[in-house]
Amino acid sequence: MGEFYIRQSADGEIRGPFDEDQLVSLTEAGQISLDTEVADDSKSNWVAVKDFPELKAMIFPEQKKLGLKKEDKKVEAIQYINKPEDDAKPAITVEQMLAAAEGHTEDTRHLMDVQKEIGRAAGLSMPVLTAMMVLSGLANSLPRYQVLMDLFTQGNMQGIIQEPFALVGLFDFLLALGLFLNVFSLFPVVRFRAMLGLGYFFFFYWSLGDPTSMVAAVAAGLGLFVCTMTLNLRVMITFALVGVGGMGYLAWMAWTAFANAGG
Repeated sequence: MGEFYIRQSADGEIRGPFDEDQLVSLTEAGQISLDTEVADDSKSNWVAVKDFPELKAMIFPEQKKLGLKKEDKKVEAIQYINKPEDDAKPAITVEQMLAAAEGHTEDTRHLMDVQKEIGRAAGLSMPVLTAMMVLSGLANSLPRYQVLMDLFTQGNMQGIIQEPFALVGLFDFLLALGLFLNVFSLFPVVRFRAMLGLGYFFFFYWSLGDPTSMVAAVAAGLGLFVCTMTLNLRVMITFALVGVGGMGYLAWMAWTAFANAGG
């Protein structure tokens, strides 16, 4: 069915993307209810799980009720065959079954921990991506500040033709704004921007003979791309640090050049 995003209320935090198996796991962990709002790639609006029949049937499957036919002979036979010994103890108690369902036993506790990590990674992705796009916008626009000022104050397009990456800086700021507003449909655009920037800036700094900036550009692109793809908390934190570090270095270099030029 594709990728899904969830939120608990209209003004709640958006989490995702999740696939079908992850939604089932989140439901079992008690993090999704029938009132949780969900959206996928095929829907432009949020819908409660209870109003999304296909998804509801998948993550809240109806359980078939089992019973015995009221036929005396069969009941007596079943009772006789399954008659416990007087000293026998039940294999599992109701309390143990509930604890297992809630992830409070030794065998199931790790599953609850995994789902908590998925939720934390999803919550971390938006602010991290927003920060990286702001830094990227600074890195691309500060060296071309005068070009942008001429464009906005005088309508001069000549500078933009000579310095097209001034527009890339503006585009990065727009992406940052969208991510800050939790526009999750921007993830594919961010991935494309990450790969395009990685390839171009790697070659650009390589041609300038600047290995430090070249490594920073690779780190920035990889961090940006991976943080739109993973829901593993450790991987998310690692590549968030890598991406912010790379973007931060490029932004710092741009700011230094801008300051030395007199602003």
